[in-house]
Amino acid sequence: MKKGAKWAIYGIFLLALIGLASSLSGSSGRWMNHLLEKIPWTLLLTGTSFIFTVLLGVPLGVAAAVRRGSWVDRLVNAFAVIGHAVFVPWLAITLLYFLGYHWALFPIGGARALDAQGAARIPS
Repeated sequence: MKKGAKWAIYGIFLLALIGLASSLSGSSGRWMNHLLEKIPWTLLLTGTSFIFTVLLGVPLGVAAAVRRGSWVDRLVNAFAVIGHAVFVPWLAITLLYFLGYHWALFPIGGARALDAQGAARIPS
């Protein structure tokens, strides 16, 4: 099978999937509008995390490579191993609690506007 034919079949599959989803939703296009309004926030979150990862990871990796065997290398490697070993759902919930709820730095209920605020504190 030629490479172009695989992409054509994949395109047909995606169109069929969209048609199936719209017929299952009961209203044509409502689910697609809901999906399209979430794309800017998804791109913002993905882009921010990518930029943060590059701005943090590349300098740390270069520093560890330049100072091979030093305390910087061991610290960066330990941080990388812990980062890969940590249970991601636990880390996500913990970060949401502290950064979103406890310190109110980020919205935890979903962003609705560019001026969205963090979670309101519950008076004690």
